[in-house]
Amino acid sequence: AWDIEFHIFNLFGDPAVDLVTGIHQEIEVTHAEVIHAGESTFEIIVSNPENDTPISELLVCLYKQDADNVPLFQLTALTDEEGVASFAMDPEFTRDGTIMLTVSGHNTIPYLKDFEIATGENFLGAGSFTIDDDENGESDGDGDEIANPTEILEISVEIVNYGSETPVGEGTATLTTEHLHLDVIAGEVEFDAAPDSGDIINVDFLVEIGGGFKHGETAIFDLAVTFDEETWNSAISIPVEGPKLELAELSWEGDPLKRADAAEMTLLLRNTGSKETPVLQGTLLSSTNTIATGPDAVQFDDVNPSDTIRSDDIFRISAKWNHLGGQRGDLILALEAENGFMDTVFFSIYAEAAVQNEPFGPDKYGYICYDKTDNAEWFVRPEYNWIELNPDNDGRGDTTGLKDRGENFDESELFDLPFDFQYYGEMFDEVTICSNGWIAMGNHATINTGRNRKMPGAECVSGMIAPFWDDLKITGDSKVFYTPEADSGRFIVQWDNLRRLGSSGNNGAYETFQVILYDQDRYPTFSQDGEIVFQYKDVTDEESCDREWDVPYASVGIVSPSQNDGLTYTYWNELTPGAAPLEDSLAIKFSTMIDFEFGYLSGRHYVVQQLL
Repeated sequence: AWDIEFHIFNLFGDPAVDLVTGIHQEIEVTHAEVIHAGESTFEIIVSNPENDTPISELLVCLYKQDADNVPLFQLTALTDEEGVASFAMDPEFTRDGTIMLTVSGHNTIPYLKDFEIATGENFLGAGSFTIDDDENGESDGDGDEIANPTEILEISVEIVNYGSETPVGEGTATLTTEHLHLDVIAGEVEFDAAPDSGDIINVDFLVEIGGGFKHGETAIFDLAVTFDEETWNSAISIPVEGPKLELAELSWEGDPLKRADAAEMTLLLRNTGSKETPVLQGTLLSSTNTIATGPDAVQFDDVNPSDTIRSDDIFRISAKWNHLGGQRGDLILALEAENGFMDTVFFSIYAEAAVQNEPFGPDKYGYICYDKTDNAEWFVRPEYNWIELNPDNDGRGDTTGLKDRGENFDESELFDLPFDFQYYGEMFDEVTICSNGWIAMGNHATINTGRNRKMPGAECVSGMIAPFWDDLKITGDSKVFYTPEADSGRFIVQWDNLRRLGSSGNNGAYETFQVILYDQDRYPTFSQDGEIVFQYKDVTDEESCDREWDVPYASVGIVSPSQNDGLTYTYWNELTPGAAPLEDSLAIKFSTMIDFEFGYLSGRHYVVQQLL
């Protein structure tokens, strides 16, 4: 088992270091070749050179230091869906020197570029600026010279000639923005002549910071200066401070939320911003379709920075019949004041844990676990229907040929699937079968671990499906069978009469169980992921080894190909709430999320298939 030991201990290391998991990809980075003195906007586009498609989620960094290697600024951004990352720089730091550009990402060859700031013949752009937010003139604010949400600002901006020449003719300065919560009220100024090289002209603009602009973010306005049909683009970056509300405490008024029930709660909010909030009206919304919220708004009085305020009244929510025990519900508290200030608080709640005779889940992807003991209202629950594969018992299975006579003799083999099987949204045409009570989607034939763990986790096998993961032995008439034909729309693996490796090498109980993969084309589901059923003909999950040596009980569950999602049915003799004990004639099913309303079928193919 040296390979699994290597796999386990190779996980240790610096958690901040990105692990290489594939061949590094080349990237193509498109950007301006020159950064002019005083320039404050910069944009790059990243694409795949092989097919010219944009690459998102790459980290882009602009960095500058002074002559003594002291950092002056470090700006970072992730490329968006179009492969674009945009920056607004302080023009005070772009007068001279070098700016370093880095583009990096997972399994990506980094891109590095140094820009020497160039002084051109002509470049007019934004310099420093001042803010007037008093109530004199056209401005409207609190007079602290700091931009706040809901304020109207008079901005005096220096137009600086960073070039070596002076443009001729008349000029125009135009201020614009595309931000939803920013507005330019007066944004165009004309002047008769350009400033000489190194000189400035002051221009005034009138802008509004919307009530929904967030505390701690930067309001960016684009400035275009035009002379004689030549235009230079720069930007003005204004830090915005205001209130910021976060959930400090949720208190249930009576019983907490349960499946198919209603509950009441009050919310305690904390102001983590730098300004006092006005009186707010809060409306609770749900982004989980199995959670409903009441329509009434609830008041929150004004609150100073760092203080808390509790809602004046209760919020009412309800969980639908198909909101499972222990399932998360995502809620949104929309806050609004009479002066236009707005804020949003996102938080999650969990229904009380599932009880006996109820399914549990879903995981992040949407898999739910049912077993045959679930109440009849869960009509998708499985029924125990053993499908014999052992030819000695009139079965129609083929032997896998696996041999495993004990510790360090574990085996895994790769087999073709008779149909393509979708699992966590990925298609597979191969499956690995291990003697130790698990299969895994794809080729993992070099891994044969019998050291079972909780699922999901890094020590699980990628794409693992584990009806009884434990250290098992193939002795006497023990065998592992499978069905290679595709006629039935099912792929079955049966571990027949395998024996658990007991304490100090002693033998444990005999186990007979099977896993069934259903072809999603023959047995459709809403997500088009194939269903998975575990069946247990003869099973005993008793303590089988020294606790100091290994986990003394089996693990049952599923793991995503990424190993960061999945469901555990049982681990270390602890059942997930809602799971029935492992025993003879038990059936367990893993299927993706269903969604329906009382009174009609919602159009999910999965439901129709079951009813037919």
